[in-house]
Amino acid sequence: MPFNKTNNGIFVDTPYLLDHGAFIFTTQQENRVMDQTIHKNIQNIVLSLVLLLIFPSLQAAEIKLSGFASFVGGRAIKQSTLADGSDATFVADNIYANINGRPNDASRYSDKLSFRPDTTIGLQIHAALSQGLNATAQIKGTGANNFNADLEWAFLTYELSEHMTLQAGRMRLPLFFYSDFLDVGYAYHWIRPPTAVYRLPISSYEGASIKFKGGLGPWDSALRVYGGNGISENALLGDFNARDMLGIELSTSNSWLQLRMSVLNGDFFTRGTTTGEDNPIDAMFAGASVHMNLNKAFLMAEATITKINDDYLDLFNSLLQTDYNESYILSAGYEIGDFTPHISYTEIKTELTGDLNPIFEGVTNRSNTLIVGLRWDFHPAAALKLEYSSVKESDNIFVAAVGKTGETDIVNVGLDIVF
Repeated sequence: MPFNKTNNGIFVDTPYLLDHGAFIFTTQQENRVMDQTIHKNIQNIVLSLVLLLIFPSLQAAEIKLSGFASFVGGRAIKQSTLADGSDATFVADNIYANINGRPNDASRYSDKLSFRPDTTIGLQIHAALSQGLNATAQIKGTGANNFNADLEWAFLTYELSEHMTLQAGRMRLPLFFYSDFLDVGYAYHWIRPPTAVYRLPISSYEGASIKFKGGLGPWDSALRVYGGNGISENALLGDFNARDMLGIELSTSNSWLQLRMSVLNGDFFTRGTTTGEDNPIDAMFAGASVHMNLNKAFLMAEATITKINDDYLDLFNSLLQTDYNESYILSAGYEIGDFTPHISYTEIKTELTGDLNPIFEGVTNRSNTLIVGLRWDFHPAAALKLEYSSVKESDNIFVAAVGKTGETDIVNVGLDIVF
């Protein structure tokens, strides 16, 4: 089975999505929800397929389609009250937290049942060309973005040798353990990877990478060096841009243990703010993870650090009141037949600055989340999930002023499928 249910719950063979395909069809009701943007993207897809038929060099290529979908519903069953009298909400999708500069209700859970924040449908297209050259594209639509079709990936891969690969185009930023299959809910045990760690406002970049891979005894290792630019028009702070990014990803694994680390540095800015294109901030991201298979049980841990390297007053200091934060996940599960119960704990720690008010200087703000869930693999290509999450925020002088903006308890039920 390509998505192997092993000792750690689910291990994903990522190329399966590119090698075993089926098209994702939507109902008439879903089509009515999608606006002109998705139709424009579909036209682009059709045009690309026509071009494949026109050019003789591509006509002989092996074209394969694959799809994935997550249908998720949920609501907050407990919310803290903020200083302005409103209720806290849970932001499930940081990429689309804002639309046109305003908070996007479709990206977050409140006390009303919603099927938008985590529902996702996607299609991957893979063309195997001659002599080690491949083309890959992924189109995705999310409820948080009104099911508009976004071109998440569009890149070429060239295998220079058995141990060296070049890639160029639009690709996923390889920052996290689950980055390569972040959109495929079937690939992991949660409804969504914990947002305490998986919370950056940008997920893809346009650039190039080179990957080296090899083995020594039972260990398989890989090193990837990459660079480029990226943009997220609907991020939490608005039109978020990443420029001159340079990153390194290192991983190694054997039959029961996977280790991974990632480091990224670049210039970041948001248009129309103090960090405009001519005044970007220099920031660094670092992450590390470990994943262990222990017979029918699995354990995993992942930690990240984000550091603003500039000392001057900037957008992050003035709006987020921070220039440094760290976060981590601890998760465990146990496979019982087709069922995998699991539990996770996450924490994010933020060191506040005194840019807006000196009394906040040096205050540490903490938010932790307890996640308890159950995954049922009732079908070789589908899984049903039930999950409860409880977010708690620390008490300090900053929280007393604005309220516990993320303190909520939410319940989700989801169905993940792959084609």
